[in-house]
This record gives sequence, structure tokens and C-alpha cells, in this order.
Amino acid sequence: MKTSRRILLALSIVLISTLVFGDEAIEKKKDKGPLSGLEYRLIGPSVGGRVSRVTGVPGDELTYYAATAAGGVWKSVSGGSKWESIFDDQPVSSIGSIAVAPSDPNVVWVGS
Repeated sequence: MKTSRRILLALSIVLISTLVFGDEAIEKKKDKGPLSGLEYRLIGPSVGGRVSRVTGVPGDELTYYAATAAGGVWKSVSGGSKWESIFDDQPVSSIGSIAVAPSDPNVVWVGS
């Protein structure tokens, strides 16, 4: 009986020590690289499904287009802070590819 109590006590001490001090050991092992202070945040577009492709306009650091698998094409003129759907009047909403015409940034090619 005394032996099983000692084993149970020892296991309890190990378990409690792991719970109390385990987080500190994990924190010390985390990467302290140049991007370690960044946190993930979703900035859009806020539609269901996934974004299949994105493109920007050369020379315009604030304008971006996003092609979505089930939600058409979205445009941001705020660097990605706000998104507007620009493909609602088309019969197809599943987009797999997108590109801005090099000759005219107002022309956007999409492939469904």
C-alpha cells in the first residue's frame, strides 16, 4: 500500500509540475524571429469560401483584386481594409484566375 501511495504521489507531483511550468518552457522555445510579433487577422474579403487568386495594380499599392472560388471578383482600393464585389452581374461566380491588363489597369481579366 505504501508503495502505491508513493507512486501516486510522485506521478501527481510530475503532473502538477508539468501543468504549472510547462507553459514557461514552451514560451522560451518560441521563435523570436523578425515576424514573431505579428498575429493573424482576417481582413477580407468577407465572403464564404476561399480566395483562389489575388493580384494588384503595378504602381498602385492600395488597389487589389481577389478571385474567389464561389463569390466572384472583389476589389479593394484601401490596401485590403475594405472590399467591394465587382462581379455580381455575371452568370458565373467561380473564378480560378485573375490578372490586370498591363496596358490598362482598368481592364481585369478573369478565368472561371
